[in-house]
Amino acid sequence: MRLEEALSYMENCIKPLLKHDGIFVLAIDGRCAAGKTTFAKYLAKRLSAAVIATDDFFLPQSQSENKLRDCPFDKERFMKEVLLPLKEQTSLCYHRFDCHTQSFVEARHIELHNGGIVIIEGAYVLHPSLHADWDFRLFMDIDKQLQKERIFLRNGQSNALPFFEKWIPLEEEYIKRYDIMKHCDSCFCLHEELV
Repeated sequence: MRLEEALSYMENCIKPLLKHDGIFVLAIDGRCAAGKTTFAKYLAKRLSAAVIATDDFFLPQSQSENKLRDCPFDKERFMKEVLLPLKEQTSLCYHRFDCHTQSFVEARHIELHNGGIVIIEGAYVLHPSLHADWDFRLFMDIDKQLQKERIFLRNGQSNALPFFEKWIPLEEEYIKRYDIMKHCDSCFCLHEELV
């Protein structure tokens, strides 16, 4: 599917489901380099939505090794700082975790309004422990060769290896173990370069 076609498709899926007295939450999960972050950015602009990335909740390396097989982001902090405010429809504030520096960086504030849309994107966002919190679940798939090309382009030759040796096998295990695609409202691949 091409980007414009995917954006129109999602807009048509979401608009009839929007709430006038609450917040609509779209969860975007998918394989590494499938275009989750870029697609969320474009869709958010089109729908005037806020975007929250699960990357902002990744665990520090010192805490993550024993949790990698299940979910490498801090679900407890995510629930407290994102899901609870979403349920209560209050404004939310959280500190972003930077994986490169292994430290917390600037705080992010998001004002929530009735009828608003929040897009939560990132690997593991459709973990079974979080299923009840989403109004729409999207899985973004990708062809293995295109995935490889995008990872090399995005991360460079030297930084690509951990994706192939560690992150992709863990994601594949998660997708298979929880049959993630079966529990989605929609699934598609973007077949063009995303910028």
